[in-house]
Amino acid sequence: MNIWTGSGNLGRDPELRYTPSGTAVCDFSIAVQGRSKDDPPTWFKVTAWEKQAEATAEYLRKGSKVLVTGDIRTDSYEDKAGVKRQKWWVNARQVEFLDRKERDDREPSATPTNDASEYDDLPF
Repeated sequence: MNIWTGSGNLGRDPELRYTPSGTAVCDFSIAVQGRSKDDPPTWFKVTAWEKQAEATAEYLRKGSKVLVTGDIRTDSYEDKAGVKRQKWWVNARQVEFLDRKERDDREPSATPTNDASEYDDLPF
């Protein structure tokens, strides 16, 4: 069974888009702190779907604290210098909002698009 749970803060505003069939997809990254303050954080890309994706895009912003549960995956890619790298990402089953702040009235910074085929191969 592949279940990952981690909490961290968003490294950027969530990006909402829709598949050609109309399914909402939201990508964001979180920094999960190590056991001590001296440990560097580990970055995870998270993908949420459907109503969870829309709520994530509406209520979360860079810096928001979340608890994510989902399936962990890994992708290999080649960076701009030609070095082979791996990145971890989570296909979210649940995203729990841990901040108790009220949502501000500004518009989301991510503009929805109709194409979910783009995949961000850059490190977080």
